[in-house]
Amino acid sequence: MPLSTYDELKTSIADWLNRDDRTSAIPDFISLAEEAHRMDLDSITVETVDDITTPTTQYVDFSELSSYPTEITLAWANLSKRRNLEFYTLSSLNDKYADTTAGTPEGYAVFADKIWFGPYRDGISVSVAYEGEVSPLSDSVSTNAILDKYPSLYLYGSLIQAEAYLHGDDRIQKWRSGYGDAVERANRTSDRIKYGDPTKRARAVGVTIV
Repeated sequence: MPLSTYDELKTSIADWLNRDDRTSAIPDFISLAEEAHRMDLDSITVETVDDITTPTTQYVDFSELSSYPTEITLAWANLSKRRNLEFYTLSSLNDKYADTTAGTPEGYAVFADKIWFGPYRDGISVSVAYEGEVSPLSDSVSTNAILDKYPSLYLYGSLIQAEAYLHGDDRIQKWRSGYGDAVERANRTSDRIKYGDPTKRARAVGVTIV
Protein backbone atom coordinates (compact mmCIF):
# COMPACT_ATOMS: atom_id res chain seq x y z
CA MET A 1 0.00 0.00 0.00
CA PRO A 2 1.37 3.47 -0.88
CA LEU A 3 2.31 5.78 1.98
CA SER A 4 2.45 9.16 0.32
CA THR A 5 -0.43 11.02 2.02
CA TYR A 6 -1.92 11.48 5.46
CA ASP A 7 -5.02 9.46 4.55
CA GLU A 8 -2.95 6.61 3.12
CA LEU A 9 -0.84 6.57 6.29
CA LYS A 10 -3.92 6.37 8.52
CA THR A 11 -5.34 3.53 6.41
CA SER A 12 -2.07 1.62 6.55
CA ILE A 13 -1.77 2.04 10.33
CA ALA A 14 -5.32 0.71 10.74
CA ASP A 15 -4.49 -2.31 8.56
CA TRP A 16 -1.32 -3.08 10.53
CA LEU A 17 -3.06 -2.71 13.89
CA ASN A 18 -6.07 -4.73 12.73
CA ARG A 19 -8.08 -3.12 15.52
CA ASP A 20 -11.31 -1.43 14.46
CA ASP A 21 -11.82 -0.08 17.98
CA ARG A 22 -8.69 2.12 17.77
CA THR A 23 -9.27 3.87 14.44
CA SER A 24 -10.27 7.15 16.11
CA ALA A 25 -6.94 7.23 18.01
CA ILE A 26 -4.75 6.94 14.91
CA PRO A 27 -4.34 10.74 14.44
CA ASP A 28 -3.07 10.85 18.04
CA PHE A 29 -0.57 8.06 17.29
CA ILE A 30 0.71 10.07 14.32
CA SER A 31 1.05 13.24 16.40
CA LEU A 32 2.98 11.32 19.06
CA ALA A 33 5.24 9.87 16.35
CA GLU A 34 5.98 13.41 15.15
CA GLU A 35 6.96 14.33 18.71
CA ALA A 36 9.38 11.37 18.68
CA HIS A 37 10.77 12.57 15.33
CA ARG A 38 11.68 15.90 16.89
CA MET A 39 13.67 14.11 19.60
CA ASP A 40 15.23 11.33 17.52
CA LEU A 41 16.14 12.97 14.22
CA ASP A 42 19.24 15.12 13.86
CA SER A 43 17.42 17.44 11.49
CA ILE A 44 13.73 17.83 10.72
CA THR A 45 13.97 20.91 8.55
CA VAL A 46 13.58 21.28 4.82
CA GLU A 47 15.64 23.55 2.59
CA THR A 48 13.38 26.14 0.98
CA VAL A 49 13.70 29.20 -1.27
CA ASP A 50 10.82 31.68 -1.28
CA ASP A 51 10.38 34.75 -3.44
CA ILE A 52 8.88 37.74 -1.64
CA THR A 53 8.24 41.38 -2.55
CA THR A 54 9.32 44.07 -0.11
CA PRO A 55 6.42 46.09 1.33
CA THR A 56 6.39 49.75 2.33
CA THR A 57 7.65 48.85 5.80
CA GLN A 58 11.28 48.00 6.56
CA TYR A 59 10.51 44.37 7.29
CA VAL A 60 8.75 41.26 6.02
CA ASP A 61 7.04 39.03 8.57
CA PHE A 62 7.90 35.32 8.71
CA SER A 63 4.25 34.63 7.89
CA GLU A 64 5.02 35.71 4.32
CA LEU A 65 7.21 32.60 3.93
CA SER A 66 5.80 29.19 3.09
CA SER A 67 7.02 27.65 6.36
CA TYR A 68 8.51 28.92 9.62
CA PRO A 69 12.28 29.39 9.17
CA THR A 70 14.62 27.97 11.78
CA GLU A 71 17.66 29.45 10.04
CA ILE A 72 17.92 31.92 7.16
CA THR A 73 21.04 31.12 5.18
CA LEU A 74 21.01 33.67 2.35
CA ALA A 75 18.94 36.44 0.80
CA TRP A 76 19.38 38.14 -2.54
CA ALA A 77 17.69 40.87 -4.55
CA ASN A 78 16.46 39.87 -7.99
CA LEU A 79 17.62 42.88 -10.00
CA SER A 80 19.01 43.00 -13.54
CA LYS A 81 21.98 41.26 -11.91
CA ARG A 82 21.37 39.20 -8.81
CA ARG A 83 22.78 40.86 -5.69
CA ASN A 84 23.43 38.91 -2.50
CA LEU A 85 22.42 40.83 0.60
CA GLU A 86 24.85 41.11 3.50
CA PHE A 87 23.73 39.86 6.91
CA TYR A 88 23.78 42.25 9.90
CA THR A 89 22.44 42.35 13.40
CA LEU A 90 19.42 44.65 13.52
CA SER A 91 21.30 47.36 15.43
CA SER A 92 24.19 47.26 12.95
CA LEU A 93 21.78 47.39 10.01
CA ASN A 94 20.00 50.44 11.42
CA ASP A 95 23.30 52.16 12.22
CA LYS A 96 24.69 51.56 8.73
CA TYR A 97 21.61 52.85 6.92
CA ALA A 98 20.41 55.41 9.45
CA ASP A 99 20.84 58.28 6.97
CA THR A 100 19.37 56.40 4.02
CA THR A 101 15.65 57.03 3.69
CA ALA A 102 14.94 54.70 0.76
CA GLY A 103 16.76 52.50 -1.70
CA THR A 104 17.29 49.00 -3.03
CA PRO A 105 18.11 46.59 -0.18
CA GLU A 106 21.79 45.88 0.35
CA GLY A 107 21.63 44.10 3.71
CA TYR A 108 19.23 42.27 5.98
CA ALA A 109 18.77 41.31 9.61
CA VAL A 110 16.57 38.76 11.37
CA PHE A 111 14.79 39.81 14.55
CA ALA A 112 11.43 39.15 16.24
CA ASP A 113 10.18 36.78 13.52
CA LYS A 114 10.82 39.37 10.84
CA ILE A 115 13.35 39.97 8.05
CA TRP A 116 14.53 43.59 8.11
CA PHE A 117 16.08 45.30 5.09
CA GLY A 118 18.44 48.21 4.73
CA PRO A 119 17.94 50.40 2.91
CA TYR A 120 14.42 49.55 1.83
CA ARG A 121 11.67 50.45 -0.57
CA ASP A 122 8.58 48.63 -1.70
CA GLY A 123 8.25 46.49 -4.80
CA ILE A 124 11.71 44.85 -4.78
CA SER A 125 11.75 41.10 -5.49
CA VAL A 126 13.88 39.30 -2.90
CA SER A 127 14.63 35.57 -2.65
CA VAL A 128 15.18 34.05 0.79
CA ALA A 129 16.90 30.68 1.30
CA TYR A 130 16.26 29.09 4.66
CA GLU A 131 15.85 25.94 6.70
CA GLY A 132 12.13 25.61 7.34
CA GLU A 133 10.18 23.55 9.81
CA VAL A 134 8.44 20.42 8.54
CA SER A 135 4.68 20.92 8.84
CA PRO A 136 2.85 18.28 10.92
CA LEU A 137 0.44 16.08 8.99
CA SER A 138 -3.26 16.87 9.23
CA ASP A 139 -6.41 16.88 7.15
CA SER A 140 -5.18 20.12 5.58
CA VAL A 141 -1.51 19.03 5.25
CA SER A 142 -1.56 15.78 3.31
CA THR A 143 2.20 15.21 3.11
CA ASN A 144 5.59 16.60 4.12
CA ALA A 145 9.29 15.97 3.55
CA ILE A 146 9.56 13.21 6.18
CA LEU A 147 6.61 11.21 4.85
CA ASP A 148 7.87 11.70 1.31
CA LYS A 149 11.43 10.51 2.03
CA TYR A 150 11.03 8.19 5.03
CA PRO A 151 7.46 6.83 5.28
CA SER A 152 8.69 4.07 7.61
CA LEU A 153 9.46 6.73 10.23
CA TYR A 154 5.79 7.58 10.29
CA LEU A 155 4.45 4.05 9.98
CA TYR A 156 6.62 2.38 12.63
CA GLY A 157 6.66 5.50 14.79
CA SER A 158 2.87 5.57 14.88
CA LEU A 159 2.51 1.84 15.45
CA ILE A 160 4.72 1.80 18.53
CA GLN A 161 2.61 4.63 20.00
CA ALA A 162 -0.25 2.12 20.07
CA GLU A 163 1.66 -0.07 22.54
CA ALA A 164 -0.62 0.95 25.42
CA TYR A 165 -3.51 -0.71 23.58
CA LEU A 166 -1.62 -3.84 22.52
CA HIS A 167 -0.73 -5.63 25.73
CA GLY A 168 1.72 -8.46 25.12
CA ASP A 169 1.71 -8.07 21.34
CA ASP A 170 4.90 -9.61 19.92
CA ARG A 171 4.84 -7.21 16.98
CA ILE A 172 5.87 -4.26 19.15
CA GLN A 173 9.54 -5.30 19.20
CA LYS A 174 9.59 -5.63 15.41
CA TRP A 175 8.06 -2.18 15.05
CA ARG A 176 10.59 -0.71 17.47
CA SER A 177 13.40 -2.29 15.47
CA GLY A 178 11.93 -0.97 12.22
CA TYR A 179 11.64 2.52 13.67
CA GLY A 180 15.20 2.44 14.99
CA ASP A 181 16.51 1.37 11.57
CA ALA A 182 14.53 4.18 9.90
CA VAL A 183 15.93 6.78 12.31
CA GLU A 184 19.47 5.54 11.66
CA ARG A 185 19.01 5.74 7.88
CA ALA A 186 17.53 9.23 8.06
CA ASN A 187 20.29 10.56 10.31
CA ARG A 188 22.99 8.92 8.20
CA THR A 189 21.57 10.55 5.07
CA SER A 190 21.34 13.90 6.85
CA ASP A 191 25.01 13.70 7.88
CA ARG A 192 26.05 12.75 4.34
CA ILE A 193 24.23 15.74 2.89
CA LYS A 194 25.75 18.11 5.45
CA TYR A 195 29.28 16.77 5.63
CA GLY A 196 29.74 14.67 2.50
CA ASP A 197 30.39 10.96 2.10
CA PRO A 198 33.19 10.04 4.55
CA THR A 199 34.22 7.02 2.46
CA LYS A 200 34.78 9.22 -0.57
CA ARG A 201 36.74 11.74 1.48
CA ALA A 202 38.95 8.95 2.84
CA ARG A 203 39.65 7.52 -0.60
CA ALA A 204 40.54 10.96 -1.89
CA VAL A 205 43.55 11.05 0.46
CA GLY A 206 44.59 7.49 -0.29
CA VAL A 207 43.07 5.65 2.67
CA THR A 208 41.53 2.27 1.91
CA ILE A 209 38.27 1.44 3.64
CA VAL A 210 38.38 -2.21 4.74
